[in-house]
Amino acid sequence: MKMKIALPLTVLKIVKKMNLVMLQFSVLLLKIWNFQHRKIQSFLAAS
Repeated sequence: MKMKIALPLTVLKIVKKMNLVMLQFSVLLLKIWNFQHRKIQSFLAAS
């Protein structure tokens, strides 16, 4: 019985970690996109 309880908990921990990684990755992508977007806008404004 203990194994049946322990497995979902382990999966839950992994999912939580994955969500955290995905969240950080999304934030990083957003920052990069915002930076690129600003660069493109300033480039278009300059030309």
